[in-house]
Amino acid sequence: MDLGRECGALPHAQSRYIGYEYDAADEDALVGALDETDDESGTAWFRYPLQGTPPVVVALAQAVGGVVVSVRVDGDIDTVLEARIDTMLSLLSSR
Repeated sequence: MDLGRECGALPHAQSRYIGYEYDAADEDALVGALDETDDESGTAWFRYPLQGTPPVVVALAQAVGGVVVSVRVDGDIDTVLEARIDTMLSLLSSR
């Protein structure tokens, strides 16, 4: 299983909230993206920019030896977008 591709639902859904045109090239960028990540490292995260309004960066990292993926979303995020992101993460984590 390619966790990068499996995690594509997150940036895809996020892109809708910020008006970013997410497409097949974005999906392709996620293939194998988490292979060298480590959620316990401050630097070994896969960072993917979404150039919408506002621009955000979705950061993903896999737990070493596991299948749990940690997520961070950085940018100029207002309270409405923050609530949407939190809800989306809650829904995706219950899959």
